[in-house]
Amino acid sequence: MERWKDIPGYEGLYQVSNHGRVKSVARKLACPERANVKGGRRAVSEKILSQSVHRYCSVSLSRSGIVETALVHRLVLLAFVGPCPDGMMCRHFPDRRTTNNRIENLSWGTNLENRDDMIIHGTRNGWGKKYVISEVIDSDIRNAYSGGRIVARYKKGTVSLRFLAEKHKVSVSTIYKIVRR
Repeated sequence: MERWKDIPGYEGLYQVSNHGRVKSVARKLACPERANVKGGRRAVSEKILSQSVHRYCSVSLSRSGIVETALVHRLVLLAFVGPCPDGMMCRHFPDRRTTNNRIENLSWGTNLENRDDMIIHGTRNGWGKKYVISEVIDSDIRNAYSGGRIVARYKKGTVSLRFLAEKHKVSVSTIYKIVRR
């Protein structure tokens, strides 16, 4: 069952649910240009906010004319668990999907716990075939020192760093580091 709580600092304006959705609360806003109509106020209805997704889900929140972008996972934790303790950060665990912002998938944890989670799920940067977007497999990296496919193809001069980066879905700097050992 979906439960809603006020977002700390935005009480009466916005709420977040235990399912990771954010909504604006129905309210009356002062509207100076309508001072002679309905007491100078206009109604704002309740609305689920659309979320922008880059690596993490975020929403835009407005208070006193100032718009701020907030990460949804942090809003969920703030509302349902409390403020982030010193030295802690948000963990997406047990599911590493950064778009899964249900409260049961989130917790405050240390940087070390977060890195351990990445190793468990195989999503730590630069870890070859277990890295979610990488197609540079462990043997390609391991063999880079002994004439591996990436190094060999580059040294022949038949392909560019950019071509190899696009082929293996990594950055040019990653291929450069492999080639330069």
